[in-house]
Amino acid sequence: MGFVKALWAQKGLLLGSGAVVALALAAEKFVGVSIPEEFLWFLLVLCLVLLAYRVWNLEHLRRVEKPDASAAPQVLVHFDCDSGHPKPLALINTSEVPAFNVRIEDLRGANGVARFDVVPRLLREWVTVSPRIEGGPDGKTTGQTLMTFLAAPAPVDDSGLKLFPLRVSYDDFKGRDFHTQYVIHYDEQSQRAVARLIPETAVAGRRRAKGPKGRFSATA
Repeated sequence: MGFVKALWAQKGLLLGSGAVVALALAAEKFVGVSIPEEFLWFLLVLCLVLLAYRVWNLEHLRRVEKPDASAAPQVLVHFDCDSGHPKPLALINTSEVPAFNVRIEDLRGANGVARFDVVPRLLREWVTVSPRIEGGPDGKTTGQTLMTFLAAPAPVDDSGLKLFPLRVSYDDFKGRDFHTQYVIHYDEQSQRAVARLIPETAVAGRRRAKGPKGRFSATA
């Protein structure tokens, strides 16, 4: 029933499709042009298919641009690799609601800082991100990979792992701020790195008020 109502909402296109078929019939009757019956059926079906696609596309755009106010994006981090098979860090939005300004805070290690670019928009897709590793007294980019950065000498915990806090923040279409906390576990023995979520650290839904020069600042 909802689809029928959506079709009727496009009554202008329905009338246009009918007019095309009517013109073809009129041409056959008054001008004497012979039009095969199969072509008329093909024309009618084609108009209906194009109309159905138009309705679906408009509904899809409406849901993407104006999501349900109660819905929220959910951005997750995937990072699981070893030095023999290096893979980039990936961000995934698992919801139907777009996430905006997806940010990974700087990672600090023994040999510098790993800085990630902001992902402006993320919707039901995977995006890989590779950091710039800046180190040394001049702060210049070193050209290291993320795995090389993690493998640098650093203190380990009781289980022999090096731990790197990883914080991800993003906004929804209403300007609400979301963030989740991960920890990258680096095992020196296997030379494997895995990002693990800390569920209890997730904070969602804080309104971000406009600050100076149109920037947003989080409010409680």
